[in-house]
Amino acid sequence: MIRRFLALVFVVTMSHTAWASSVEANLSSQVLLLARLSGSKVVPAVQTQAEGLVAVLLNFQKDSAFITGTVTGMTSAITGIHLHRGRAGENGDVVLDLSSSLQGDVVAAATKLSSIPPAVIAAALKGELYVAVHTMLNPGGELRGQLEAETDVQLSAMLSGEAQVPPVTTDATGMVVATLRQDGKKLRIWAVFSGTAQVTAAHLHRGASGTNGDVVADLSGMIRGNTIVGELDASSFVEALLRGEVYMNIHTSAYPNGELRGQLSATARTQLAFEVWLDGAQQVPPISTMARGVGKFWLSASVDTLWWDIYADGLSSTITGVHLHRGAVGASGDVLLDLSASVQQNGWIRGSSTSVSSALIAALLSGQVYVNIHTANNPNGEIRGQVWRLLREGFVASFDGQQQVPPVTTLARGTGIVSIDRTGSSLHYEFVLNGVVPQAVHFHKGKRGENGDVLFDLSSSFSAVAMAGATASGYWTAEDMPAFDAVTAELFFRDSVYVNVHSALYPNGECRGQVTRQYAPMGISTADNGSQQPVQLSPNPVETTMWIRAESAEGSLLAWRVFTLRGETVLEGTAEYSAGGYMVDVSSLPSGVYLLQMTFSSSNRRALPFVKQ
Repeated sequence: MIRRFLALVFVVTMSHTAWASSVEANLSSQVLLLARLSGSKVVPAVQTQAEGLVAVLLNFQKDSAFITGTVTGMTSAITGIHLHRGRAGENGDVVLDLSSSLQGDVVAAATKLSSIPPAVIAAALKGELYVAVHTMLNPGGELRGQLEAETDVQLSAMLSGEAQVPPVTTDATGMVVATLRQDGKKLRIWAVFSGTAQVTAAHLHRGASGTNGDVVADLSGMIRGNTIVGELDASSFVEALLRGEVYMNIHTSAYPNGELRGQLSATARTQLAFEVWLDGAQQVPPISTMARGVGKFWLSASVDTLWWDIYADGLSSTITGVHLHRGAVGASGDVLLDLSASVQQNGWIRGSSTSVSSALIAALLSGQVYVNIHTANNPNGEIRGQVWRLLREGFVASFDGQQQVPPVTTLARGTGIVSIDRTGSSLHYEFVLNGVVPQAVHFHKGKRGENGDVLFDLSSSFSAVAMAGATASGYWTAEDMPAFDAVTAELFFRDSVYVNVHSALYPNGECRGQVTRQYAPMGISTADNGSQQPVQLSPNPVETTMWIRAESAEGSLLAWRVFTLRGETVLEGTAEYSAGGYMVDVSSLPSGVYLLQMTFSSSNRRALPFVKQ
């Protein structure tokens, strides 16, 4: 037990102070949905090295919807890209055709959120929309990915003696609300209980409902009176937690094996989850009271029904009213929704409402709503709590060479997302790049048009795709070195972070993407838009001799160089233009994938991938 306790990493965070973190103070009413595309998700699955990413930003306050994405490594020309309705593993009808917004391997589109049928928005929020990319060789779909909201996971339980195994007779009751960070490593716990004998210990146990199991986390150090508040490392039992096989047990002097127990279960991903902690310190002005409360809200995917479960204990007198008010942390505001009719006995406030206005939705998503519990002794409110969403704050990045400082000429493109949890302890990133083989990738500090210092090295998370593409997926957390913290999070909210992709051809950066919430589709250039000279390699794959097909003056010279995907020069030379192209002998190269750099002039350098057989 001592070893387990010492190995347990937790930080007691009494998160009921009247201030907001840098993330909480900057929350928007925006929802980020992400689809990671692969051939294995197509129904039936297809064999392909291709991968892709599509992000959707829904902004309920600004009535906007933005779609951006990139694919790489496709087997053949893209014939269509659509949003389909259907769960994972099912095929469904097209609900939105994005093909007209496709330029090369990049899609970018914008529309009013109000122009999208509510049923389609609901399907997206429930995870029942998927992206399909169709090609000539795979007309039924070469890539597919389910759109899912970027969110942390909410778990909760009602605590009772009846849930004990065997049941115990007690008037004690309580509630626990927990948040599992998206990476599955940290679990934050809020619990309030009442009516127990002297509490001697509290634990999380592994075990399904109706069974007893071993302790997986000791919560005893988090007990403060009738509350349990803290954060712990959940990585050793996260799978059991998500399966609903972890329970909280509160032991007392009267019931040493446990007086209160509750099975932690996750709020369905088909609903938008919110959490609240209530105390007197959050009142304006603060109230001195021993009362505490904890609760959860969840909003239907159709955003027309709101449910709530709140448990409060220690109030000085009878509850006279419970309301949702509009207001930021430290500010008071008007009532948005009256919850008073849902007050029950024994500290419970449980109910639902279909009086869900667009103003309430936008305020909930942006952290501008609080719960106020009014009592006879404190008619203006005895305890109060800010309602926080579990959805992570979303950002996107679109990559090209024109964002480099100074700009570079390249066909490299890409799309990425970043999401940050509301406490500012973790950042999730996903990127897909096309037309570039990264040698190094970093988060840098700097606004658009500026160069800045490296904040975090992303290089180890990138993997090559086919001939010239790459993907990345990972987290930057408070446990990393350097740590992700509130100061760094603030840079993202100020549009002061960019991703720089360094390559062998452009060691200072070939393509770059500003990480931003203020996304709008950017103009996307292609190889034949007149800004660059059309170039074709043939044959590709090649066995011995390859022709560089390009328009040039007869007898002009071309300097060329062949790189491995690691950036090593393995072959170089010059070629003279003749019969519509330049001839390059690559017969000495081993089989593999290479990059051919071609320098037509001091201002015209190109690079294309090829396969040596």
